[in-house]
Amino acid sequence: MGSIFVTDSADEIDKKIKKAVTDTDGEVRYDWEKKPASPNLLEIYSSFSNDTPQAVAERYTRYGDLKKDLAALIIESLEPITSVTTNYWPIRLNCAPWSRAAP
Repeated sequence: MGSIFVTDSADEIDKKIKKAVTDTDGEVRYDWEKKPASPNLLEIYSSFSNDTPQAVAERYTRYGDLKKDLAALIIESLEPITSVTTNYWPIRLNCAPWSRAAP
């Protein structure tokens, strides 16, 4: 559940991001020591947007909004890859036992 694959559908990506663990206090802040669950989402967002994790955190006051925007950003960013896998691989890779196995 904690991994996003290029073969995941938009719905699968959205569900995975929405289920991501966040800190219980509700404050969106980039702080690995005091808020260990949040920085991961902020760093993922940062890697897709070229903003710093701190800059991303400053734009959000609620995790729900962050997760919604992060899911949309990932889906949009992966769309060129997912469209190729969908159009050229008629059978999704999850039929092969090794294709989705986590290390």
